[in-house]
Formats: sequence, structure tokens, C-alpha cells
Amino acid sequence: MLQRLPDDGSRRELLRGELISAFPVNPRHGRVVGRLSARVVDYAFENDLGEVYVGDTGWRLERSPDTVLAPDIAFVQKDRLAEVNEAGFPETYPDLVIEVLSPSNTAAEMMMKLGIYSSCGVAAVWIVEPAREVAEIHRKGQPLRRLGLDDALEDPDLLPGFSLTLRDLFRRRKSEQ
Repeated sequence: MLQRLPDDGSRRELLRGELISAFPVNPRHGRVVGRLSARVVDYAFENDLGEVYVGDTGWRLERSPDTVLAPDIAFVQKDRLAEVNEAGFPETYPDLVIEVLSPSNTAAEMMMKLGIYSSCGVAAVWIVEPAREVAEIHRKGQPLRRLGLDDALEDPDLLPGFSLTLRDLFRRRKSEQ
């Protein structure tokens, strides 16, 4: 159903059979997604760890009713890349999902997505909140980690050696201060 919709430039997800439209985001959100995706893409590529998918890449995570989610950033480890069908929505799951919250995201929506990601096999979910300059790391079998400006986004199992403090992620140019 989702692939048959006209390409009108709108970003959509399918959440347990219900079509969800995403609205354009503010510049802060775009800056954070751009900065974070650039760092993760470069790190994964330079260290031959796997592939990073950004933006509108849809992942079919449930069937009957279907769920197709498009996280801001998704990472698949190298040993699982054969599972990613690049012709349609992959019928597999990313190892790491990064969601950067925008003002249109609701707490209920994010809780539902976290449940879906967890049940389908996603090992870790990073939720980054630019408005409050905080983040959360949800990892299977581990307690929730809440991060402040001096804490780092990292996952030694999925991205060994990668570390990015929230202070660096949210830092503004001197000309913007």
C-alpha cells in the first residue's frame, strides 16, 4: 500500500496499518540529523562496520497489519547486509535505530515505535531530543541510559570506538552564539 502512494514529496510511515504523515521539520532538527548522520556514516564506512541508511528508508517491521517505519538514521552491521533487499522495503530490521525527535512526535508514538523496534530485533535505539539537548539510549537487556550534554552517544557492540558527546552534537557555530 505505502509503495503505491503517489510520490508527492510527503514522508509517510505505516504504523500497524495506519498511515502516518510526517511534517517538515525545523532547522535545528535538520542540523542535528545531518551532523549525526554524517558522523555515523563516516565512522561505519571508514571502519568497514556496515551500512547506514538515512532519511526516508522504510523498513517493513511487522505484517498484518503492516508497519513500515523510516527512522532518521538506521545502521545494519556488515554481516547482516545480505538481508537488506534494496529494491523495496527491507523485510528485516536495522541493528541500530536513531530517532531525532521533532515537535510533531508524540510520547505515545515514540513508545509504540520503541516497542516495535524492540520486538522485531533492533539491538539499540537512540532517541535524541534537540529541543532539550538530551538523549536516551535504549538497548535490549540493559537499563535505559539518559544522556546530558557531557555524555556520549556510543555503542561498543555495534559501533566499537564511536563516541560523540551531546555537547559536540548540539554545539552551535560561534557566529550563532
